[in-house]
Formats: sequence, C-alpha cells, structure tokens
Amino acid sequence: MVEPGSPPPPTVKEILYVDDSSFDRALVRDALEIESDAYRLTEAATDEELASILSESTNFDLVLSDFNILGMTGLDVLKRVREVMPDVPIIIVTGTGSEEIAVDALKAGADDYVIKQPSHIRRLPQTIEAVIEARRAKVERDRARALLEESEFRFRLLAEHSTDLILRIDPNCRILYTSPAARPMLGRDPQALDGRSFLDLVDAPYHRMVCETLPPCGASSGVVEEGSLTLPPMELVGEGRIRVWVETHGRVIPSTHTASGGVEVQLACRDVTERKRMEDTLRASREKLRQLRHLESVARLAGGVAHDFNNLLTVISGNTEMVRSGLDPEHPLRDEVEEISRAVRRAGELTRHLLEFSSGEMAPLRTVDIPELLEETESLLRRTIDDGVELQVEVSGDLPRVRSNPARLQQVVLNLGLNARDAIHSAGRRGTVRIAVDRWEPDSSGVLADPALREWLPGRGRTELVRIRVSDNGCGMDAGIVERVFEPFFTTKELGKGTGLGLASSFGTVRQAGGTILVDSVPDRGTTFTVLLPVPEESGTDSSATAGSTSRG
Repeated sequence: MVEPGSPPPPTVKEILYVDDSSFDRALVRDALEIESDAYRLTEAATDEELASILSESTNFDLVLSDFNILGMTGLDVLKRVREVMPDVPIIIVTGTGSEEIAVDALKAGADDYVIKQPSHIRRLPQTIEAVIEARRAKVERDRARALLEESEFRFRLLAEHSTDLILRIDPNCRILYTSPAARPMLGRDPQALDGRSFLDLVDAPYHRMVCETLPPCGASSGVVEEGSLTLPPMELVGEGRIRVWVETHGRVIPSTHTASGGVEVQLACRDVTERKRMEDTLRASREKLRQLRHLESVARLAGGVAHDFNNLLTVISGNTEMVRSGLDPEHPLRDEVEEISRAVRRAGELTRHLLEFSSGEMAPLRTVDIPELLEETESLLRRTIDDGVELQVEVSGDLPRVRSNPARLQQVVLNLGLNARDAIHSAGRRGTVRIAVDRWEPDSSGVLADPALREWLPGRGRTELVRIRVSDNGCGMDAGIVERVFEPFFTTKELGKGTGLGLASSFGTVRQAGGTILVDSVPDRGTTFTVLLPVPEESGTDSSATAGSTSRG
C-alpha cells in the first residue's frame, strides 16, 4: 500500500520480445535486468506464442523482434504488431547486421535497428528509452498539428458566424461602430467603446505599428486608395487582465463612400490566442529537437576526432619515449622532452573523456575505499593549487565502502576541486577549497519532505549514503548557469581553458554508481557540489578508516 505523501512508484514499461533463440532471449533479459524496476519482459519464441500473446493483450510499450525467426521474419512480426498496435515502437534485433536488412526494416516501419553484439545489447535500455521518447514526441507533434488544424477550422466557422470583432474607425482613429463580439472577446460593452480611440484597445507596444499601417491614423490627408489591408498579429487589451492575440484584416473605405466625409477603415479582428500558444509550444519543441540533434552530431564528431587524434598521440608518445631513452639524465633537451611527454599524457586524458562521452560505455564498478582515494586525490590537488588558494580536507571516521569505478570517481573529485580553484581565481581574491566526506542519512536532515529532491536521491532516500562535498568561496553561479552546469560542452571558461566535458562526465560517473550530484551556488559567495553515493547493503564499515575524523589543511 502506498503511504500518503509518498512518491508514486516508477512506471514499469511492458516489453514484448519475439525471438526463437533461448540464448539470445537470455542476453536481452540480462541487459534489461540492470533496470529491473523499469521493464517487464514478455517473450514469444514461435508464431503460435506471438498470436496467443497478441490475442490476450496489446498493452505493450515497445516490441523487440529478431529478424530471422523460425517460420517467419522480423518484417512479418512488424506487420502483425502494426495491425493491432499501430503506434507502438518496434526495434529489430538481429545478428545479421546487413545494411539491406536495416533499410528494409526501417522502410517497413521499424523505429530502430540493433545488432546482437555485447556493446549494443548492454546499451539496450538506453536505446529503448530513446525510441520510446522519440515515438512519444512524434505522437505529441501529430496531436499538436491536429489540434492546430482543428483550431484553424473552428476559427473559420466563427468568422462565418460573425464572431470576429468588427470595428469601424474614422479619420481620427475614433471608433464609430463595435460589434457584439467585443463583450465575449474583451469583456467590454460594445456601445461604451463608440467614440473612443481604437488605440485604447491595442497594447502599447503595438501603437506605432497601428499608426503606420492604418490610413486614418497615419495619413496626412483624406486621399487614400481603396483596398484591403492586413495588420501584423498584435494584442488587444480587454477589461481587467484580459489580453487577446488577434489577426486583423480590413478594408479602406474612401471618403466618397462614407457618411462622415473622411477616410474610414472597417476591421475584422480574429482571436488567435490559442493558436499562437500552440505555435509557440510547437516552436519550442522543434528547437529542443534541433538542440538534441545538434548535441548528437557533436558527440559523434567528438568521438571521431578523438579516435583519430589518439592515433596521432600514440605515434608522438612512442617517438618521444625513444628520444628520451637515448638522452642522458643531464642532457639539456631532457626537460623539453619530458614536457612533451606530459603534454601527450594530458592530451590523452582529453581524448579519453571525448571517447567516453561519445560512446556512453559503462565503466566496470569495484569496491572503493573512499579515505584511500581521497588521500591520493588530495596529493594531486595540492600540486595544482597555488598559494592564493587554501585546500582543506576533512574525512570522517567509520566510512563504509562504495561501489564505483575508482579512476573515474577520483577524476570526479579532481574536476570539482579544480573547478573550485578556478572559481576563486575568477573572483579575484584569496579563498578556500574545502573537501568534506562523511556518512549521510537523508531522514536526519528532513530532506525527504521535498518529493522532487527525494526522487533524485539514491535509493529514493531510503539508504545510507556517503556524502562528498566540495565547496569554495569563489565567484558562484546564477540560476541560469546552475541549470546548464552538467550539459556536455557547456563551459563559462575562456576559449582554450575548458572543454565543457568535466562536469558532464562527472555526473555520468556518479549516476552510473547509483548516485547523484547536487549543486548549491550563490553569485559572488561561492558554490558547493554535493556528491551522494549509496552504500551497498553488503558493505560494512571501512576497517582502514580511523575511529575519528581526519582533518588536513
């Protein structure tokens, strides 16, 4: 039973997998068991089993199908599934891997194509999520397009029944006539508007445009050619807080055809508020899709460049080592050769980050001794932090071990420490970088009262955590930067001083370990990054840790 106020349980996605190979089904089953709370797998090995399953239920979120199945092909499965579930996404999984099969499957309506290789199968949960999200976005776009078309049809009907706001204005922009639509559209009495300026109905930013477009407002004489006119979209102001976006079409009536003897204009203002909102929503969705595609292209480019650059570095490194081994320790060029070696190693680290980012491969997890890792990391940081920045490290006793990739976790702390140093330099003052590590139980801080934060906490806040806090009193960040701080390639540093991959890869490392990173920052006061790592149930107290806290400044 769900307790009142507790977060809703995660939605389990129903997956139908069609494959006659028990071995391959086991591979896929193992890959999905990593996210055991996220997927429920239904398997079919034969045509009869598939028919039986589809006759009993069509409530699936995604279908996986092998291409070569005894008695049928993946295209046959695709056709049968589409007959009963036209909108469900389908992924073809096969070991054949030919381009022709991929093209045929995609032409037939498959959403994606996965080869039966370990690296592809391991990433199957990510592929499934991406395909489901892409299908959901397509359905939303189609729905928005249908709503937009329906909205336009409705507006046409309204116009035919004279529900547009009809106005007639004189040479002084005074309203001569207002249709009854003023009451439902603007909440104004039509008769009360007679004699008032048309500009009283128009939002102030559009006054100049109206005066330049309407002949009565902008013309210096009454000699104006008869004809139609269209005003750009604008906002009309109604009673209270009513604001209505309108499309305005009209016709100029020459003075020879008016009772007033002056130029008049008859206007029809059509309410397009809802349509504009939908267009803005669709435009925002398209922009988000464009950014995602751009990011994907950048990731692929980065991976390709990093791979080629790594090959070049291998050649440079090998030749540098040959030169260094041939030099005496006191040779005047030895320092320069050593500097080349160091530069190659730094470049190698950068290409490694690029390759990790572009491939998304999972690093192996091992038990990590946090005090030991922090001791090594502190030594590395002290070599890079200058006299203007003080480094303080506090490690609590009785720290349990965690499960992570040791090298990558050390890189996380290094990235946060160096970023803290740079933030102090940007503030232009002396400062302190403080690294504090302790046990943390969310209940003790009352943080579980916040459902949004609880959803992000490892284990939904129901497990003991190791907390690593890296704080500085540097320049800090505003809310806009904090919101984007983990985006790949986003950086506030000068050109050539940051890749924008450090925090992105750090977040990925921590999330792979089942943890998360929280950010708290105040401009011109400083920033605190909090790394939260869950303690495995089988983990005991780190026997190498001391009974009390260790503090080093």
